[in-house]
Amino acid sequence: MKTNLLKITGLVIGLCFVLSLLPQSTATVVWSDDFNDRIYDGWTVTQGGWTETNRILESVYDDDFRTYAIIYHDSSTTVGTWSFDYKLFGGGTYVYTTILFMANGTDPPFDYYGYGLRIRESSVYFVKSYGDQNRAYPLVDGTAYFDDACGTWTHFDITRNSTGGFHVYINATSTEEEPAFSVVDTEYDYSERFVIYHRGTNDACIDNLVVSDTIDITTLPPTSTDTTSETPTTTNSGATTPPPMDITLLLTGAGVAGIVIIASVVFLRRR
Repeated sequence: MKTNLLKITGLVIGLCFVLSLLPQSTATVVWSDDFNDRIYDGWTVTQGGWTETNRILESVYDDDFRTYAIIYHDSSTTVGTWSFDYKLFGGGTYVYTTILFMANGTDPPFDYYGYGLRIRESSVYFVKSYGDQNRAYPLVDGTAYFDDACGTWTHFDITRNSTGGFHVYINATSTEEEPAFSVVDTEYDYSERFVIYHRGTNDACIDNLVVSDTIDITTLPPTSTDTTSETPTTTNSGATTPPPMDITLLLTGAGVAGIVIIASVVFLRRR
């Protein structure tokens, strides 16, 4: 009886140890909106027009391409994951949507500071807003391209960690993906709103918005043909962010723990 008790105790301790090595994957949703209730309560329109149409959030057509349709939702999340679907009804030179997932400012005159995406019909770039709806400039060199968003839904996921590391994913199909953008910036570390402003004569649609305070997508390690290496990145404040921890360390630890448990059980049986 005493031997069996020792065996059970050893197994329980070993199992707890293994579980403690594994990352916690349960997302904590801070707020979300799929507009299935046919309303957009919690949102505030500050300029132009927005409406709920067929259970999606849609900007209202304006024949003046210089007019912005601006709407926001209170949001204080600064570490976690922002996910949403996006679609355009038509493209054009002056048609684009800027989505600031971390934003602060006043309205009017809509002087927003923060981070976001500027999305056109088939391209997107990561922007930093400097206090004016017309002053949102790329924070990362280069543009990511995707299938035409005109009439087709495109899914976006943005993650940010506690050291200001951003990753942007386009049409991710799993919880481990290659990001379209990766950047570190720490100038803005607070948020009051999730802001959407759309410009152009063709309407934009947003749906399936989910904001969580956990990192729900992790970055794939570089492949053997990938020339990109994970190196520490210097932030605006001069601090250095180390490369992300390799999950193989956790898996190795779990494997070692499993071997120890099996060896302990065999040893106890022989006694």
